[in-house]
Amino acid sequence: MANFRDVWVHSGAGQAIESIEGSLDVHLEDVHKRPVNQIMFKKTGTQTTPTAIVAAEATTFTLTSATGFSVGSKLHFEDTDLTSTVIYEITGLSGAVVTLDMPLDVALTATATVLEVDINMAVNGSLVTPLVFEIEPHTGETWHIQRLIFSMTHSSSGDDSRFGNLTALSNGCVLRINTSSGITNILNWKTNADMSLAMYDVSYTDKSGGGSFGTRGRFSVKSATGAVFVIDGDAGDTLEFLIQDDLTSLNNFNIMTQSHLVGV
Repeated sequence: MANFRDVWVHSGAGQAIESIEGSLDVHLEDVHKRPVNQIMFKKTGTQTTPTAIVAAEATTFTLTSATGFSVGSKLHFEDTDLTSTVIYEITGLSGAVVTLDMPLDVALTATATVLEVDINMAVNGSLVTPLVFEIEPHTGETWHIQRLIFSMTHSSSGDDSRFGNLTALSNGCVLRINTSSGITNILNWKTNADMSLAMYDVSYTDKSGGGSFGTRGRFSVKSATGAVFVIDGDAGDTLEFLIQDDLTSLNNFNIMTQSHLVGV
């Protein structure tokens, strides 16, 4: 009998049938039904709970404490059966009653944790005390991360010798996977040219009217390397982005990760 280990068969549609340990594992584009678009964030330390169960589709609910929260605060929810993958924004705050910018996609229990998070990586970090932005699956979930998309805005034009429009960074921004078995550094960006080496698709945009200049790009991990970043919620794995320099002169800096939930 033929040994099918490490045999790949590609269809005309670009689909693949992969064999593992002698058995065939069909991995087609339509197998996975739940995409995950998760922007990388840093917890600010401000958190609370709802005063009661919050129904799915709700756009308002009451916080146990509104201390530290304000209009414009970005929210991330952690609960028994979920971790939110969409970042919500407070558009209204009356006492402890918050109004969100979109309906909740799932119900929250009264013990859910409501966290304020920062998604703008235009912050001041250092090599000794880096500021860490991350994503982490909920317990029971494993994510296959296939793409990272970044976007910066800044007050003057960028070029390959700069980071956005900043002078080349001294320490750089580090992308890494942090697991129970250790840390794996993936890359370190100090200039826009460094970013283009990893993703090629880096572009600069001119401001329009009174707007801002921009630098943006996409790191298509799977198509570039043939692999995906795997993070396991049961193991407490995280995908992390370390800011090790002063990026506060940038107007804004965000990274969106695109993945799918394994087994769904």
